[in-house]
Amino acid sequence: PAWLSSIVFFHGYDHSAIDQARGILYHRPFNQDGVHRYDIASQIWTQLPTPNFENTTANCCDALEFFPELDGLVWVRGAVGEVWLFKVSTQQWSRLGTWPTQDSGTWTFAEYNPVHKLLLFGSGNENTLFRLSSSGQITQLRNPPISIYDGSGYVGAFTVDPVSGTYLLLTPTSRQLYTYDVNTDTWQLWSSPTQPDMRSTGVVATPVSSAIKVTSSSADS
Repeated sequence: PAWLSSIVFFHGYDHSAIDQARGILYHRPFNQDGVHRYDIASQIWTQLPTPNFENTTANCCDALEFFPELDGLVWVRGAVGEVWLFKVSTQQWSRLGTWPTQDSGTWTFAEYNPVHKLLLFGSGNENTLFRLSSSGQITQLRNPPISIYDGSGYVGAFTVDPVSGTYLLLTPTSRQLYTYDVNTDTWQLWSSPTQPDMRSTGVVATPVSSAIKVTSSSADS
């Protein structure tokens, strides 16, 4: 896309989201107060209307996530502690609420849960966690007992099991696997003898709703 040529640092983290039902990809470039929209079927990029932010501080690394029950794109703003919604049906932005943060650092995260119909978000630097409900209500949860971000550059890989609704975290740097139950607000270390050694490596995680079996023939193995 034409807008990509002006990007110096991509620094994406949670800057992309997808509306799976409509086949629309969203991306917010690093350190900018705008969102680009890509129609996968037509392969056309457009830009969303500019939000009417009172505080126009463009944080490095905010978070985007699509929330089907709210029919819109959620933008979690890290530096100013705001949560905004772009509603697809009205093509307008509105502020859902605020959350306490002093973080102007490098990681604000957000992950939608298709089982429990909610969204978890927070600050990796401050190690905080919040819940956004399908009615737009924001609730603070207990701080995680382990670090989601340790400042090393190897951010925690935070995602959700789309079958059980259990959240999964690969901790930064050491890459230990933890599970999080949003209903009980509890974390648990999850050990697996077959987990590969991913220490000090960059990791990207994404949910897959059905099991995938990878096979190979003798010709291409």
